[in-house]
Amino acid sequence: MYDYWHKQTKNNPKYPGAEWEKPERKDLAGKLLIVGGCQSGFRSVVEAYNMAQQNDIGEVKVVIPESLRKITKDLPNVFYAPANGTGSFSLGSADILLNLAQWADGVLLCGDYGRNSETAIVLSNLARSYKGQLTITKDAIDILNSEIINLMNRPDTTLVCNYGQLQKITKSLQDPRAFLHSDSLVQVVEHLHEITISHCANIITKHIEYLITASNGEVTTNERSDLNDLWSLEIASRAAVALTHHKNKNAILPLSSVLMT
Repeated sequence: MYDYWHKQTKNNPKYPGAEWEKPERKDLAGKLLIVGGCQSGFRSVVEAYNMAQQNDIGEVKVVIPESLRKITKDLPNVFYAPANGTGSFSLGSADILLNLAQWADGVLLCGDYGRNSETAIVLSNLARSYKGQLTITKDAIDILNSEIINLMNRPDTTLVCNYGQLQKITKSLQDPRAFLHSDSLVQVVEHLHEITISHCANIITKHIEYLITASNGEVTTNERSDLNDLWSLEIASRAAVALTHHKNKNAILPLSSVLMT
């Protein structure tokens, strides 16, 4: 009945060879740019960087606002972009972010941006101009809410969102069917199947104790009762690296097996 629904458990992955398909040589393992942070926080940037290294990215660079220079001067591979009065990315950072993105095979918008209209414009410009793999999570999804229709129709885009953000996404899409917290797993899978048939973007979300990956109408569910409140950053970082390794938007479903643990 649900030939598009692929159920996985730790002992029974749908794509058991996915973990071993990543490049063996570091120079072929992809280049990732991590964008995030503001004066009030950059924890997400550090954790995303560490996760990328742990998952064998070929090369990684980080770009953060100039307001963080004094406390991050010893971090490796860091670039600084102009900040505004609140310590977030200013309009003057747009070209720097885009130039660095052109170097990368993939870009991860990892969060901790603060609520600032200039930063929202900068991230919107980056999302519209950059053509490579783009992974978005945490408050980047909220900041880019006005761009949701464009993002959902953008190839090579992966949104790693919590259930509340998923509800807002479908509202912005004017989807007549809302995601409800009372939905069963079957209902969520059916709805994600419908949405990702109509839109290009990949969606990774969590419902009950399942990590759910949806792409091109195909939906994979992973039993993940161990996920904590920081799950979206961890999963987004791992997905960004895996997609950069493969440089293929169709890799997202096989790579869902990589996200099993």
